[in-house]
Amino acid sequence: MVKMDGDSNFLIEDRFSMEYGLPSLDLLQNIKLLDAHHDDEGRIHVTIQRDLFTCDEEDIDVKSHQQYIICASGNLSEDGDMLYHGPNRATGRVNFMIDEASLFEQNLQPPPPNGTKTHLEEGLVLHGNLDTAVGPLPLDVQMTNVQLDSTSATSYRCRAFNISEPMKFTAYEGVWEEGKTESNGDRNEFLHHTLIYHCNRPSPGILSHSDGQPWDCMSQMPACDIVISYAVGTGLAELPSGVHLPLNAGLIVLQVHYENPFRKPVVNDSSGLRLWIEPPSVDSTNTKVAQLATHDGLFESLRIPADPKQKEVTLQMLISAEATKEYLPEEGVQAFGSVLHMHTRGIRGKVSLIRNGTHIMDVYNHQAYDFERQTADFTRWTFLPGDALIISCTYRPLIDRDVVGGLNTDDEMCQFYVGWAPAIPNFGRAMGVYVREGEPFKNTHMGNNITVSPRDLPYSEYKYAPTPKNSNDFVKLSDHRMNVCKLFVGEKLAVNAITYGDPAIYAQLVAIAAFVVVTLLSKRTLLGFLGIQNADLREQRNAVVYLGELLFSTVALPILCWDLASVFQEGTAQNGVDPNQHVLSRGLMMTQAMLYLLELFYRIDIRWSLVMHHLMTSCTVMYLFVVGFTNYQLLAFKFGMALIILAMSEQPLYIILLLRLTGFREAYTRIWPRLCHIACFIFLASRVIVVTLIVILLTQQAGSAEQAGSADIAWKLLDTSFPDWYMPSNPFFSNHKVVNAMLIVLLVTILFANYFAVAAMLHMARPSRRVEENHQSLSGVEATQDDEKSLSETVSAGPPRNSALDV
Repeated sequence: MVKMDGDSNFLIEDRFSMEYGLPSLDLLQNIKLLDAHHDDEGRIHVTIQRDLFTCDEEDIDVKSHQQYIICASGNLSEDGDMLYHGPNRATGRVNFMIDEASLFEQNLQPPPPNGTKTHLEEGLVLHGNLDTAVGPLPLDVQMTNVQLDSTSATSYRCRAFNISEPMKFTAYEGVWEEGKTESNGDRNEFLHHTLIYHCNRPSPGILSHSDGQPWDCMSQMPACDIVISYAVGTGLAELPSGVHLPLNAGLIVLQVHYENPFRKPVVNDSSGLRLWIEPPSVDSTNTKVAQLATHDGLFESLRIPADPKQKEVTLQMLISAEATKEYLPEEGVQAFGSVLHMHTRGIRGKVSLIRNGTHIMDVYNHQAYDFERQTADFTRWTFLPGDALIISCTYRPLIDRDVVGGLNTDDEMCQFYVGWAPAIPNFGRAMGVYVREGEPFKNTHMGNNITVSPRDLPYSEYKYAPTPKNSNDFVKLSDHRMNVCKLFVGEKLAVNAITYGDPAIYAQLVAIAAFVVVTLLSKRTLLGFLGIQNADLREQRNAVVYLGELLFSTVALPILCWDLASVFQEGTAQNGVDPNQHVLSRGLMMTQAMLYLLELFYRIDIRWSLVMHHLMTSCTVMYLFVVGFTNYQLLAFKFGMALIILAMSEQPLYIILLLRLTGFREAYTRIWPRLCHIACFIFLASRVIVVTLIVILLTQQAGSAEQAGSADIAWKLLDTSFPDWYMPSNPFFSNHKVVNAMLIVLLVTILFANYFAVAAMLHMARPSRRVEENHQSLSGVEATQDDEKSLSETVSAGPPRNSALDV
């Protein structure tokens, strides 16, 4: 996002969104603004720079084929946040990068409106002359005069064509009316997907419709081989150099899935496919025959239960190694393009390649699936006999009803189409059974017979469990070879660099600072000024601690409160945070923890409850520091800030303790009790505020865990992907039981420490024994000169160690 600040300067932010909504700020800022300016017409021109591959799953890799872009413009709120853009938006398909091989490929131009046309039969039109052409020519295969009424939202229409001679094509796209296509910027309002089947042995039902008229085929799909599959948003699909798809002679069937959610009347529709046919003059004997292979799951095994909270549901199926050994050729096949197809509940999908029990790669991984923009992935990979595929589809359930597998758009699918070469004769399709993530996989099918049930699937392979339990299960890629992305992201974040908030640096800085402060507060300086230089060693050291904590907390508290206000926002409990952000606040947190530890070495004869309080607070802050540094967890940072604010808001207690040591208690007996009571009230009020803040944080954590459907969500990032593989969470730093146990122990020690603090202030509000004795002696007959001298010496000597509780 590029925005303009109050000084008319352009700023850029790397943002992402996995669904339609306000884009979130990306933890990894992988984009750089090179230039931004207004032109004479007021339009903003922006030049940006970004790596093609960022290793960040919140970024889409830039590849050498057309990709969708979405742009919008609008205003900012008073706080600088983006507001909804409304109708000021646009979409397009752009090839940001062209590799060297693409420079030599044929540029496929749409046919001219008045060009040569050959009507092979009604709805089958060849543009141009095959005899004289030197490059691919478009062949339109279209419906004719399809009428749809308003009684049904989903319709399937089929039409049969007779192809007299075999053809070869190298590209295809959707077409409707008189040459409208997506590559020309047009949009078909009713098109869902289109298929072309080739029927070697057409059934009697298909033969009965060989007159060229469309028919309703929703109840009985063609039992033929799929040649082409095209879905809305695919655009122009080009095969790589060296391969082609065959359109063999014989009977072909065009199938169009119409989706009409508003049930508008449709008349005279002519949707179909445009194939770019190679002319006979082009020598294609050296090119391989490609094939579009379908990997599907049984509809009866797909069910997404209704969920009022709409927790994500992931379904998986296995194409087993046993099945691929049987049907793939010995040398394997070379995949050159793939696409995963779901309906409107689909939100992301992934296909993993397993070889010899090892997760080799994700051959398809789309983290933000959009039903309206289904694009292919042209990553090339080799599929060998004995390889296995794990196909995963993630859905967002409906609130009020179950979603089942089916052909309607209101139903769901999880189909993986892959183009490979060479073609495998009589391949048919691969089929599996959908299971919930974490359940054992079930049987697999490969071959021509598609009228099967789960019990009829012949091949089973159970060793590839979704959740590995032993060494026989597949190994994750990151555990098997070096993860380059780990190094890349580590370099971007400078995680291993020494920073101001690094604990190793802070331990030394705080120790040096504490030594300097103790030296400055020696008998010759401030202790002498306060009149405590003649007190015993224990009270002198207590005074140094009280004064040091008072000075540090008074300076640090406003900084922490300001920083906490900027991160304490509702709904951000499970957000990620760059470990190099909030360096000053993190440093102050570590300083307070180190001061507590140094205090335990410096002071004499300390209460056990104070020792436990300081140890637990310091250890918890360091624990949260490690959690935040390894898991990038904003919630850990918030907890640490809340705990340290609890420690830094003890100024009333330190002031009372210092005044007592300086003799203020004996010198101002009338106002002393009131002063103690006021300090006690302020102290308790600060405790209530901070404890309320901690309760809110715990509620946010519990709410996020409930939303994610797991109690183990304690320190997991919901909206950030890369920490899972960059620095996997240690169970000790992520297990909710460990976290809750530490927090409970800490809260108990905090309660004890604060109880003793309040009790000490209330106890100090009472007059000391010496003051009571002096008042009794002065209330009788006139004091003698010796009594006055004795009282003067007693007061000037300072208060002795009395029964007041030490804090």
